[in-house]
Amino acid sequence: MHQLGLDPDPGSTAAGARMARRRALAGVEPAPPKNGPSMSTVSPELALVDPDLRASAIAGLPSLRPFAFLELRPLPALAPQVPRAQAVGVYVAVALTRTLVVNAAVVVAVALLVLLVNLFA
Repeated sequence: MHQLGLDPDPGSTAAGARMARRRALAGVEPAPPKNGPSMSTVSPELALVDPDLRASAIAGLPSLRPFAFLELRPLPALAPQVPRAQAVGVYVAVALTRTLVVNAAVVVAVALLVLLVNLFA
């Protein structure tokens, strides 16, 4: 772990404080603090076990507002709408044109079919 730069910062956790006390009793100099990532950012499981890590993890979370959806927000500007009478008129004109074209094509097809049957019969 020491080679990966993942050593916990002594004193930032209860385990780090115990390790610092053991080093002091054994007469070992503590390692200089590193600027790399600490163990608390690498292992979220420790936050479940260590109360100090849990407190720092909870403090780092963004604030939650569970009822934010109930707040009134300004409505977006509505796009200008086409008057309904004009829209109805366009729809009726398109529908009538489509119906007339399809009916005319069917009448012409049936007339050609009748003509062909009468010619070859």
